[in-house]
Amino acid sequence: QALRPDLARKWLPAIERLLTDEDEDVRAGAVRAISVIRGEESAGLMRPYVDDSNPRVAVTAAVALGTSRSAADQRTAFEVLQRLAKDSREGAAPARREVAKALAHIPDPQFHDLLVPLMYDANLEVARAAIRSAGRIGSESVLFVPALVSLLRNRLLKADARGVLVGYGEAAVEPLAYFLRDQDEDLWVR
Repeated sequence: QALRPDLARKWLPAIERLLTDEDEDVRAGAVRAISVIRGEESAGLMRPYVDDSNPRVAVTAAVALGTSRSAADQRTAFEVLQRLAKDSREGAAPARREVAKALAHIPDPQFHDLLVPLMYDANLEVARAAIRSAGRIGSESVLFVPALVSLLRNRLLKADARGVLVGYGEAAVEPLAYFLRDQDEDLWVR
């Protein structure tokens, strides 16, 4: 149900505070609400936040720009998310985890490529977040199947990878059959 414009503007400061919430779904909801209230202005509101020192805020802003119609905004979003995802320092693991979670909220497939390296992250929380995001994105892209299959040999991540592959349903059967028939494939994977 539509909210009167005067009420929407009144609630905007409270909604903007939700951009730093712990839960990525709350942050994504705040971005969507701001987009509805501000329309095309919302990208302008988010642009300054991509350089925020709090990775949660920067990632949330990047998600908003990643769903923008502007090619420049999408490019900026990709660069921010890529930079945060590639920071392999252990202290940057929370930022990589935020990126892994957020990528499920951007429908553009070009962003999904960033998830694959995060599935192999040395930090298990980051890897699990990336695997879960691959599950949320769904089986439309076969991009994740080889990575998920290779994670079946990782005793700490195989249950997560298996769960996502099972969730893909029938779409995963043909690629899985290929790996099953491959005599050179790791026995644990087969």
